Amino acid sequence: MTSKMPLLSAHKQEIAEKGAEDLFYYGVAAEKHAAVLRKNLEELPAVYADYRTKYQPGTELLPPPEKWDAAVDHAKKAVDRRCHTLTDHLLASCSAMFLIQAISKELREQGQDIYSVASILKTEKENAFYSVKSEKLVPSTANNQSTSPSFASEAYRTRVIGPTTPCAQPGPDIQFPLAHQVTKVFTWNDICQHDPPILVTNAQTNNWRSHPEPVQQYIFIGDADSETRAFKVAFFVTIGKDRIFYVQFVGDDEALGFTTDDFFELLDGAQIAFENPI
Repeated sequence: MTSKMPLLSAHKQEIAEKGAEDLFYYGVAAEKHAAVLRKNLEELPAVYADYRTKYQPGTELLPPPEKWDAAVDHAKKAVDRRCHTLTDHLLASCSAMFLIQAISKELREQGQDIYSVASILKTEKENAFYSVKSEKLVPSTANNQSTSPSFASEAYRTRVIGPTTPCAQPGPDIQFPLAHQVTKVFTWNDICQHDPPILVTNAQTNNWRSHPEPVQQYIFIGDADSETRAFKVAFFVTIGKDRIFYVQFVGDDEALGFTTDDFFELLDGAQIAFENPI
């Protein structure tokens, strides 16, 4: 289904188009650096420890107004700077995600209509871009065991498996944790919905199967266990030829592992939403 795009004045349209360009640019940048990190999963705990030592934690979060301009400038330089280490790539990826949040906040402040058009245009750019990229899967880790890229966690927790928990074994020789603790719980008050709603399209799901990085920018609202629930992808890993999407539902303090088919079944008929600015 194609979302109806609000009509804007020439000036507002120019702002929306520039915002879409910036959102798309930093989305691609975030994926480029994240792809490097995913190829080095076993090193990520040490990389994140180095990152926290060198840089103030929370680089990817929105700063207070008095530090806004300096943070944006620092983030832009971090994204465009040549990376020599995995820590550099982590900083660049976090900085790109911060800029996506910052640009989204600035667009919303200029008008929800501007933000809606920018979001639609950005999605169109993503669809065109990822539809022409050849699929590149991350090689499986040693002994077919996944290493979580959620750097702050020290251990996985077991849980009683409920109806929303997917089948957690894509193959007889592949094992992965069913659930993963998250550090931040989100609520319905944290969610910004489009009016009119923007639905996930077939083109998006086809592209995201090959290049799933953009799904981490959104919150989705769809049906799960016969009720409407909001959810987002905390992170994903690639194991062999399959991907495992760790999905956090609204109000939950952990993310559940979904195989590719199970995750995209969740997206069927879902709405696209965004997290409210901090």
